[in-house]
Amino acid sequence: MLIEISIENFRSIKKKVCFSLLASSDASNPRNLIETEALKNNEKLLRCAVIYGANASGKSNVLKAFDTLKYLVLNSGKNFPGAELPYQPFKLDPNYLLKPTKFEVVFIQKNIEYVYGVAFTKEKIIKEYLYYYPKGRKAIIFERYNTNEYKFTVDKKIQTNLSKQTSESVLYLSNSAQQNYSKTREVVIWFRDILKIIGPTDRIPKNITATLLHDEKYKQLILKALSVADFGINDVKSSIERTVLDVSAQTFPKELKLPKGAM
Repeated sequence: MLIEISIENFRSIKKKVCFSLLASSDASNPRNLIETEALKNNEKLLRCAVIYGANASGKSNVLKAFDTLKYLVLNSGKNFPGAELPYQPFKLDPNYLLKPTKFEVVFIQKNIEYVYGVAFTKEKIIKEYLYYYPKGRKAIIFERYNTNEYKFTVDKKIQTNLSKQTSESVLYLSNSAQQNYSKTREVVIWFRDILKIIGPTDRIPKNITATLLHDEKYKQLILKALSVADFGINDVKSSIERTVLDVSAQTFPKELKLPKGAM
């Protein structure tokens, strides 16, 4: 369950911005709130949130930050020493071309709150940390700074050995999880299985919408939403086309050898 993500020096985002699902003290619509024992001080979460603003104001870059962080967590363990990282700094200020991109995400996994953060350049991981709140109090799983310096407060011997196997272009989070270290593995599982990013170019939302429009109840809800948005759309029809490829023997290029009896 996502709580918030902070982004700094990424694409059009220069200074730190935070997308948060933490609810305010307004409890006038309790159906929109989620209560969980994992949060401190009786805090609640919003079921959904909306980012709005002018065209080209950077809204999509928040989603791209999610996508980049997820990609980094799931794939950096495959990096060879010296591999380039997905570094996309703010380019309109020359000073920021020398600064790392920074991400921090706060989330709940198996009813425990976690905080994971990373700072990186094109060449290496500068800083990385993972905290959690197993009994409602902050505890350090690991801290990494100056690329190759670490601090551990739990499983020190195991984690020290894992850190020695982590190159400067690889997340310690990813490498230790690949080595089946349980405390980081849970975090990588959250990124892999729970954090889902669906962008405007994905086919999934299109197919879902087309399917829902064939259900009259859902179609009326969609039309109502379009009416409230004042797009001037009164009705929508959809169809899902599936292309059947002709893969008979006659369609194969002559250069390819066909199995005996194919013609």
